[in-house]
Amino acid sequence: MRHDTGAWLRRAGWFMLFWCVGVLALGAVAAILRAAMRAAGLST
Repeated sequence: MRHDTGAWLRRAGWFMLFWCVGVLALGAVAAILRAAMRAAGLST
């Protein structure tokens, strides 16, 4: 049971890590697209 709990916690830790990285990456992409649109004069 202890091994299962440790594996579950480790899996949850990796999931949270990848989730945070994914959110940061999406935020960066959105900021870059917004800047590109502003530079192209397409933003309203």
